[in-house]
Amino acid sequence: MAKIKRKVKMNAQEFINWAWDHPEKVKGKAFTSIGCIEPSEIFFSVDGCGINTEDVLKNDIFEVEVEDEITKKTVIPQLLKIFRYDVDELNASVFDNCSIERAEAESQFKAISYHILDTDGSMTLIWENGAFV
Repeated sequence: MAKIKRKVKMNAQEFINWAWDHPEKVKGKAFTSIGCIEPSEIFFSVDGCGINTEDVLKNDIFEVEVEDEITKKTVIPQLLKIFRYDVDELNASVFDNCSIERAEAESQFKAISYHILDTDGSMTLIWENGAFV
């Protein structure tokens, strides 16, 4: 099964709860809040089970990278399909809240690739030549 990495923003409570469930991802690391005038920090022990905080407020936002399994049925917020309309002409379609399975069913043109459109405008290739990458 294919996996994709994505960045997720969480408030301090959500972040600490997530960290307890994923000690292997936080052990021995420090995380700094984002979008604050005075950033706060959360430090994790080398085993990931202990924390130390500095100036953390409940509404502080922390960003972490998570890895999700993806299938043809996974709904993607913005899915970009690249296909050939003609021999010499590449085209693209964007599907909102759509799976690869549904995008294939709704189009008469075979996909060359599928990409996730990220919120920052970048793209992540997830499907090429009939298979996950």
